[in-house]
Amino acid sequence: RKVGLIRRVKRDVLTQLPKKYRSEIYVQLNDTRALKPLFARWKKLNKEIPKMVPASEDIKKAAFQRKCLITELFRKTAVAKASLVKRVVSEMVQQGLKFIVFCYHKHLMDEIQTVCPSYIRIDGSTPIEKRQDYVEAFQNGEKQVAVLSMLAASTGLTLTATSIVLFAELYFVPGVILQAEDRVHRIGQKNACDIRFIIAKGGLDEHIWKMLQYKLKTLDTVLDGRNDRSIVGEKTIWEF
Repeated sequence: RKVGLIRRVKRDVLTQLPKKYRSEIYVQLNDTRALKPLFARWKKLNKEIPKMVPASEDIKKAAFQRKCLITELFRKTAVAKASLVKRVVSEMVQQGLKFIVFCYHKHLMDEIQTVCPSYIRIDGSTPIEKRQDYVEAFQNGEKQVAVLSMLAASTGLTLTATSIVLFAELYFVPGVILQAEDRVHRIGQKNACDIRFIIAKGGLDEHIWKMLQYKLKTLDTVLDGRNDRSIVGEKTIWEF
């Protein structure tokens, strides 16, 4: 018996939706002292692991240590880039733009909301019964900025009152990024979607960005045999 897979993907079915335009905003971290020792240990493990015996206790231990290092680098990158992200967000607010900003860490969400006079916030601690109230406040124009958790609010919400999405942080899974983008790229959206990624040079962001490209290319090649999708966009460098 033969088994087949039929995929009906959004880009082939909802052809009436406007285009997405992506851009990369590069910022240079001013202080990387907390990151350098972690990067050194991470690179050392990357060299040692391929030389270890497969399925041995040593390689399992080393792989676990590497995961812990990546988690810590991810967290400390968010801390290091907070001031730069706030300046980008503040400038967008001053320009009068209505937009969504996605984060992973609550610390960064806390920092961002300090420069947003009018905002909603949805994260993992937001009661379900409150979420729709916040969405309606954003949709009807009461609030300018939506500060959202990448994992808690990347699905199930319609926020077509704006067409601008800013990613203050990246994430390791391309599906999460694409789902988050689609909060504005839904039926009812009339404008082209402006998707912006803040990528901090000197932190983990550049490594995650390359990983996302590789994973997305692999996914599309294996499942669809196509290579017409990419999250790479126009590059800009913000100097502060």
